[in-house]
Amino acid sequence: MGQGHSFRRIAILVVSVVFVLGCGTLPQIAAQSTVPTPASPATPRPIMTTTPLPTMTPKPSPTPTDTPLPSPTPTITPTEMPAIIETELEDGWYLYTLPEEGFSIAMPPDWYSVSLDNEMIDNAVDTVAEQDILAASYLEDMLPMLIAQGVKFYGIEISPEGLERGYPASINIFWQELPGGMSFERLVDMNAAALESMLEMSTPLEQEMVELPSGTAGRLSYGMSGLDLAGEAVDIVLVQYLIEAGEEMYIITVGTSADSFDSYLPTFDQIIESFRIDEKE
Repeated sequence: MGQGHSFRRIAILVVSVVFVLGCGTLPQIAAQSTVPTPASPATPRPIMTTTPLPTMTPKPSPTPTDTPLPSPTPTITPTEMPAIIETELEDGWYLYTLPEEGFSIAMPPDWYSVSLDNEMIDNAVDTVAEQDILAASYLEDMLPMLIAQGVKFYGIEISPEGLERGYPASINIFWQELPGGMSFERLVDMNAAALESMLEMSTPLEQEMVELPSGTAGRLSYGMSGLDLAGEAVDIVLVQYLIEAGEEMYIITVGTSADSFDSYLPTFDQIIESFRIDEKE
């Protein structure tokens, strides 16, 4: 796969996830028109004739004998490791570890970690519905799209105060292999340019390189229009961290409504600081 194609795939994934978070839909990027192929002339179907079945000659039944059965061999069922391991921390936050994806991250106790498994969507929706029916409907529509885009982790604030704001704070994480032959800084620059060209931003994109406990990261922040839980237009602010991890890159996106962003910034910073990259199992 060429370097340019690899980068374009990463850029489209990043933009697609942003569209899902902001608008609840997938963007139409690089759509190609298709020309219908002319239909071939219909070929007459052959007429099937019936063939008489042969007469079956009954066979004598064998005399049953007592044959000792072999002793059953016990089957050892392997214990499956949960997709997300939840651990309560001393400060009341919860650490979520994803061994198969190679990372862990902590969130406040009033945030909910959604299992990104198609078979678990109903459970997640039912859990959130206990707090807010609009938020549950929002997740029911959005989660399948996030799963389709390869998002590995999704967290959302479900406190009554957070849900009352109409656009709850959230986080999502996914990772991609890095294209070869390109510096990480250059990749961050190109992702920033792709976001600016593909998105209609309400505030200019701000870009900087930062050092996190998990490694070097490109930080991209910008505003855009989105839809709240009731489907009404709302201004939102998103911050994305592109974190270098060997031959891979983790992309973390946090965001909330523009009028609530400043109050959430300390929480977002603490969440990002907690992110750790582990060896995949």
